[in-house]
Amino acid sequence: MTPLLAPGVHLLAPGLFQPQPDGWPQPPRLPALEGVLARGAWQSLGAAGTDATLLALFGVLPRADAPPPIAALSHLAEFGGTLNERLLLAAPVHLHPDRDKLRLFAGEVLAIDEAESRRLLAEFNAHFADRGLRLEWAAADRWYLHAPTPPAIQAVPLADALGHSVQEHLPTGPEARFWHGVLNETQMLFHLSEVNRQREGRGALPLNSLWLWGSGQAIKVPARPFAALYADDLPSRGLARLADTPCFGLAALAPRTSLPPGALLVVDSAPGEALARQQPGPWLDALKGLEQRLGDLLALRPAVPLWLYGGDGRRCQLSPLARYRLWRTRRPWGKAASSA
Repeated sequence: MTPLLAPGVHLLAPGLFQPQPDGWPQPPRLPALEGVLARGAWQSLGAAGTDATLLALFGVLPRADAPPPIAALSHLAEFGGTLNERLLLAAPVHLHPDRDKLRLFAGEVLAIDEAESRRLLAEFNAHFADRGLRLEWAAADRWYLHAPTPPAIQAVPLADALGHSVQEHLPTGPEARFWHGVLNETQMLFHLSEVNRQREGRGALPLNSLWLWGSGQAIKVPARPFAALYADDLPSRGLARLADTPCFGLAALAPRTSLPPGALLVVDSAPGEALARQQPGPWLDALKGLEQRLGDLLALRPAVPLWLYGGDGRRCQLSPLARYRLWRTRRPWGKAASSA
């Protein structure tokens, strides 16, 4: 994948071009999105992946042997400081036996209480203190694991592992055996915790493991590749901090909002997150929100190119001249994206 820095408005919506799951409700017509897909020009970017696309937008070429430091970027967004390569993202999860496999569940379905989350974290820290491993609390279902050295593993993001076989998504790499041992030991530790006895007593799923991901080598980004970034996700906001780029939440893109001059990046992760969590209702709501933002961006910046990314190794460019290709037939969003 080549660097994607270019003038105009860039909109990254992970999972946007992913096929709609069978049995989900048909989304409404999305005129702005369908217009871009009908009149724009499709380009192949090479490597696929949301993280690789995000880095390339910031002018960073991802390396095959060094995954992006998602944990470090997320921590930078939440706590500031410097980019720390010795971090992993950690989430308390439930592993559920299903025939001959263990399946992973996390997030809202577990309804994790802050007090029990902090108690499990403290039990982990006491148990692993002599090995230099320490968890830092950020939210009830999101922690950071500090390691004595940069973890030499490649790990599957939590969103990609949800509902799938755990055995097929365990960390790989030079230190995989060590981290598998940490996970096995954590499972035994959490199994014996009073926290889980109390959860099971009230009919809640036990928090019987951790999911670790997000390690990667430090990166350097050019200063201010964009005039502004609009995003709610932590890795994007961490990159903005690293690149000294003004960053705003997606809510700042309200209708008729004035935009700063120069190249802009908008990252809307809501559709992809709803797909990963298999939530059709939130997915439909996320598509409607994306459609509103896209329509506003087209209206506010009619004289510059618009670049649309789904994180699948493609992008669709709508140039100012292409907006007048009114003879091109708009098709429902899903069909237009899948056949491009």
